[in-house]
Amino acid sequence: GTGGDYVRAEAADGGGTNNANFSTPVETATSGGTPRMQMYLWPGNQFGAQNQVVVDSVGSFDAAWSRFGAAPTVAGTFGQFFNANNGCLAADYAGAAGKIVVVTGGSAGCQNVDKTRRAGENGAIGIVYASGTTPVVLTGSQTTAVPNIPVASITAADGTTIRNAIAAGPTTGTVRKHPNHPGIRDGDF
Repeated sequence: GTGGDYVRAEAADGGGTNNANFSTPVETATSGGTPRMQMYLWPGNQFGAQNQVVVDSVGSFDAAWSRFGAAPTVAGTFGQFFNANNGCLAADYAGAAGKIVVVTGGSAGCQNVDKTRRAGENGAIGIVYASGTTPVVLTGSQTTAVPNIPVASITAADGTTIRNAIAAGPTTGTVRKHPNHPGIRDGDF
């Protein structure tokens, strides 16, 4: 083959977890190849939920993580919760500035990463996705930059509990890294 081939290094690759791989293509005498290195995240599922949503006077809810947006910190992001419903329309975020928005995850017609972008563009300080019967790891196409706001995922039932609290009056709380989880490890480091 030919020399000087570059390596396509895929950091924090979304194709898997708890692993890494390196592939070298078959080369011919006249063409080079592009080797590919995939480095995955190690989420530490054996330690339980990576994140937590704490709602004052309501309770705490285990939360999963996102492959886009910012990871919640140990100190967390504190604020008032805001129900952005489905979150597919810009109008869903009217009044979300300075608040943590709760949206329905996995909605047809718009991607979760787009909802995060809209929330950030409208001044939200965090976003919580509510869907399914277990918190899911959020993924999505990242062709443009996403806002640097914390992202977490809870169950649909937990989302209903938080939305009911919001409907009853102003509701505050925190989106944070779960205090009992050691943290997601990145195979690139």
